[in-house]
Amino acid sequence: MPATYSPFKVAKKLAEEYRELLRTVFRPARQELREAFEAVLNEEGFLVQDIFLQILPAYQRAPAITELSPKVREMFGSIAENPYRHQAD
Repeated sequence: MPATYSPFKVAKKLAEEYRELLRTVFRPARQELREAFEAVLNEEGFLVQDIFLQILPAYQRAPAITELSPKVREMFGSIAENPYRHQAD
């Protein structure tokens, strides 16, 4: 079964790890500063903004690029043999 990928879970985990790193690096000695620091770390949108996802249409494939010399086609490999439309244009 293929692994599932959730950008929302990844973003949440990264934010948690970033907060933990900052807690480790910056440890105010005074209690009131520690409390203020912790409050800022937990403030919504302070360290990390909401995730941004953009749904794009799938790229269209184009025929092989035959105008290239054999050497150049070899250099480009699979891109020259099976390019997307924007690569062929």
